Amino acid sequence: MVEPDGPEREKEKLTPAEESLASEESAEDAQKAEQVSPSSDSPSVESAEPAVLEPTEAIPPIATETVDESLAKQPKPIPVVAGKYLVFDLLLCVFWAAASDFLVFQHGTFLAWALQFCFAMLVFAFAKQGWQASTTTLGCAALLVLLVLKLIWCGSWLQFGFGCLLFAALAMSMSRVTPFFPELLAFFAYCLQGIITRLRGVRFSGIYRATGALGPAFVPQVTLPFGAVVLFSTLFVLANPDLAQQFSAWIESGWNSVSTYLGSLSPGQAVFWLYSSAVLLGFLYPAAMKLIPENTPAELLGEKENAPLYSAYRNTLLCVILLFAGYLVFEFATLGFRDFPEDFYYAGYAHQGAFWLTVALGVATAVLSAIFLGQTLADPRLGQLKRLAIAWSALNFLLSIAVFNRLMIYVNYNGLTQLRVVGFLGITCAVLGFTLVLRKLLKGKGAIWLLHRQSWVPVLAVIAYAILPIDWFVQYYNTQQVLREKLAPSTQIAAKLTSAEGVLPLFEIIDHPRPEIRDGVRAIMAIWAQKLDVLAADSSDTTDSDEPSGGDNTIWTPTLGHSSA
Repeated sequence: MVEPDGPEREKEKLTPAEESLASEESAEDAQKAEQVSPSSDSPSVESAEPAVLEPTEAIPPIATETVDESLAKQPKPIPVVAGKYLVFDLLLCVFWAAASDFLVFQHGTFLAWALQFCFAMLVFAFAKQGWQASTTTLGCAALLVLLVLKLIWCGSWLQFGFGCLLFAALAMSMSRVTPFFPELLAFFAYCLQGIITRLRGVRFSGIYRATGALGPAFVPQVTLPFGAVVLFSTLFVLANPDLAQQFSAWIESGWNSVSTYLGSLSPGQAVFWLYSSAVLLGFLYPAAMKLIPENTPAELLGEKENAPLYSAYRNTLLCVILLFAGYLVFEFATLGFRDFPEDFYYAGYAHQGAFWLTVALGVATAVLSAIFLGQTLADPRLGQLKRLAIAWSALNFLLSIAVFNRLMIYVNYNGLTQLRVVGFLGITCAVLGFTLVLRKLLKGKGAIWLLHRQSWVPVLAVIAYAILPIDWFVQYYNTQQVLREKLAPSTQIAAKLTSAEGVLPLFEIIDHPRPEIRDGVRAIMAIWAQKLDVLAADSSDTTDSDEPSGGDNTIWTPTLGHSSA
């Protein structure tokens, strides 16, 4: 018998205890080998030669940069526009440029702009991918629809300008970015970047390599049926001499129309086509943008510590609370719910007084914002300051009521004007701004949160002025006062500039029993009739004029030189 040699021979010489210990060690080695290489297809650990470092070989440093960081440093590839999307963009641009040319370039009236806004909303609802009917999107669309209605009713450049702004806000919202006003101003730059990125990604050869409807079989699928229809239609037409003559006349007429149109094209019209197409592509495919983060103030998240100016702020709030309370008692005691003498200075209290009280509301907003910043938010006694701020805020709201009361005293005395409506909107803006500051304080929001919302307050006020029929409302109020035998507002009727909508309420006093009122209103109507005849005579020549035919809505020019606002 041949004796085994090697490990087998050594295994025979082991004692039972040593054999048990060796079997346990081999089981542990097998378990470790399975953890390192669980797959049977993987190479064996024993077959791999271990890498031995020479004493002079340097150990490579451990890389501290993660995979995500290294990928972030690499330039992002330009997205390739597939052929079917390229054809879709081209057809959409042609359709958009043709409609814009007909509505805006050739006509340019405010009615045409209203139709253009409606057309744009329909195009974006169809072509914009991934948009959702969020509250912000529906709100922007609703405001834009109201502006369109005002453009149709009695348009002006104010409605046109804010219509463009609201359409940009709608496009930004459909891109799933909240259209806060600071980011909205930067949205136009992202639109330009989106146009450049999309044009750089165009691959014209992709038209023939695209999948789906524009695949390799697209050419015969379309050209063969189309060619067959054209061939047999031509044969059928030639078989009927009368039909062939009529069809020839149609072709000649169409060719003459196309030649005339192409001969009348101007370089400015071609530039307008490119510009309108760029606006469409920019709003449809803007570059990805992010909002400024509305982070919670770090002082609210850190350790609590006493603020050095806490006592100064507390004493300031106590003093202004006592001052505002005392002044409001005086304000309502002297100007609230009483009859005024004939020599009462209405204009001074309404113009100068209301202005300075509005300034006081603005300063109070700034003071409250300055108090609750920085280390004050980390003070453990912040709750006491908040209670004082709420008390002062209540007094500020009473002060705003006092300002409204001052303006209403003057309006009841002397009538309503457009500038006084602006005053009411200005006070409303001051109240809304102060309310947002108070909410920021109570909710623990940051400065960016306040900036996002406060910047829209004056913009929404101007949009409200553009949407509402202000001229109609002003003249309606004044005519109702005249019908109640309060004749002072009749001065505003005769002396203030108004639009077409502001003339409609005057028909109620065209037969007023007082001859000075009746004759004055009829004189205004006669001037309107004369100027409307001039506009009607010139309506056929609107294409040669730089001013849209619907732009001259404020044609009643006052002649009395009255300057009261």
